[in-house]
Amino acid sequence: MSVLTLSSGFTFDYTNLYGDSKVTAEDLSVAAGQLTKAHQAIVHMRSTGIVKGHLSKDGQPEKVLFTQLPYIQEGHINSPHVLDRLKEFGESLRYKVDTVISFGIGGSFLGNKVLFDIHCGDFYNFKSIEERKGYPKLYFSGNNLDPRRTEELIGHVITEAAVKQGEPYRVTLVVISKSGSTLG
Repeated sequence: MSVLTLSSGFTFDYTNLYGDSKVTAEDLSVAAGQLTKAHQAIVHMRSTGIVKGHLSKDGQPEKVLFTQLPYIQEGHINSPHVLDRLKEFGESLRYKVDTVISFGIGGSFLGNKVLFDIHCGDFYNFKSIEERKGYPKLYFSGNNLDPRRTEELIGHVITEAAVKQGEPYRVTLVVISKSGSTLG
């Protein structure tokens, strides 16, 4: 088994990438120049966030920082301080909020949804509050601005609130925007 593990705990298993009927030494040799350029671009992107030609809506360079995500260190998106703040936020919701709805479009939707699916699974919201260890249910909306899906989500939240029979049903809305200009 061929595995790369970072100090953050991020693990990449590339066992099935290289060998017979897969990527070969000849393939790598043919693409060596392109691979070197790609590697240099990724190293530059990870250290500076800058990608040649990637501009924001106003024409200015826009940082691309997703390659820093697996590296938990000062000066990166995921610094120890930021992760502590996220954990505190999560803890502040336990037993106090019934549902969190995350709104995002495109990558702002997909990144969080993928992480949720990986860590929580398809049936997390069907678990009891005890099985969720007091954490709220989590729903995602806005990916394609489908009004029917949004209406169904609102209806679902209203139904869940009715089950509480007059007790407050607490919802936290989280708006995700990579650029900060999605709602602008």
